[in-house]
Amino acid sequence: MANDSGSAQTTSAPWGPQADRIKRAFRQTDTLFGATEDGLTGGQRQYFPGQSYVGFSPETESSLKMTADRAMGGSPTRNAGNQLATKTLQGDFLGGNPYLDAVYNRGARSVTDQFNKSVMPSINSTFAAAGRYGSNNQKEMMGQAQDNLSRTLSEMAADVYAPAYEAERGRQMQTMSLAPSLASADYMDAQQLGSVGAQRESLAEAALTDQMSRFYAQQDEPVNAVQRYLSLLNGNYGGTQSQPIYRNRAAGALGGGLAGAQMGSMIMPGFGTAIGALGGAFLGAR
Repeated sequence: MANDSGSAQTTSAPWGPQADRIKRAFRQTDTLFGATEDGLTGGQRQYFPGQSYVGFSPETESSLKMTADRAMGGSPTRNAGNQLATKTLQGDFLGGNPYLDAVYNRGARSVTDQFNKSVMPSINSTFAAAGRYGSNNQKEMMGQAQDNLSRTLSEMAADVYAPAYEAERGRQMQTMSLAPSLASADYMDAQQLGSVGAQRESLAEAALTDQMSRFYAQQDEPVNAVQRYLSLLNGNYGGTQSQPIYRNRAAGALGGGLAGAQMGSMIMPGFGTAIGALGGAFLGAR
């Protein structure tokens, strides 16, 4: 006996009231999207009509303009600082301090006046009283007094000017250590101006992105509308399924024969068993 095969079909459908609503939903979807045999004539969304980015506020515009103007004009304070630092590094303040000159001149004048009014007259009167006025000894003593005056004035100058010189040299060294920072500060104006430009470029980029988004949205919307339309139609609303069926006639005849033999033996042992087996095998093979 050969094996037989076939198929069984099962059909499922939505519940009646549900089916009516599904049909109405499909009709409304077709109307919304303008569905025809030639395609979809509607259902395409419009892009937001306004700009999708925020422009600069008046305060921001004023701030940017002020920053740009200051950057272009430079900082008068920093310019003055650079000039002072340059003079310091060049040693312009190492000499010629009018205030130090005044201090030295006042002291030198006092010493010189005392020399002229006290020291020299005392020498002259001493030698005159001894009757040796104009002698070589007098000239020698007057020379020594002049040397003492010169030495006193020289030491006084060293006491006044040397500390000031050393202090100014210290300022030179300090300014030298600040030179890299001062040089870097020269770029602050350029950096601020660049920051203003970067913010304006960012706004311009946002405007360009807005335009590009609108352009690409118009290009993609027909495809997106079809996808939305199909997604609304997609669902489990019933259908027909085929289930394959396989039957083995030999196995069926054997099983039927065994069942028939059991029933025949219960009715008429012996002869009934044989008749039941034959009948069961015939029915099982069908």
